[in-house]
Amino acid sequence: MVLVDVNDQSQIIGVEYIGVKQFGIEVFMRLLRERVKNLFGVELTDEEVGSFMLFLKTPEAELALAS
Repeated sequence: MVLVDVNDQSQIIGVEYIGVKQFGIEVFMRLLRERVKNLFGVELTDEEVGSFMLFLKTPEAELALAS
C-alpha cells in the first residue's frame, strides 16, 4: 500500500509505503507510479523512481521497514 501526503496546494510532501518487503521493490515502484499518476496526473520520471529506489537501500529505510 502506498499513501501519499499532500499539502493545500496538492504538492506531495510525504510518501508512506506499507508491505514493500512482502511484494518486492519492483511492484512497489509500479504501484507508486500508478498511484501518483491517478491521484495527481503526474508521471514520475525514471530519476524520481530511482531516487526512491536508492532511498530504500539506505540504513534509514531499512530501520523504518524493520518496524
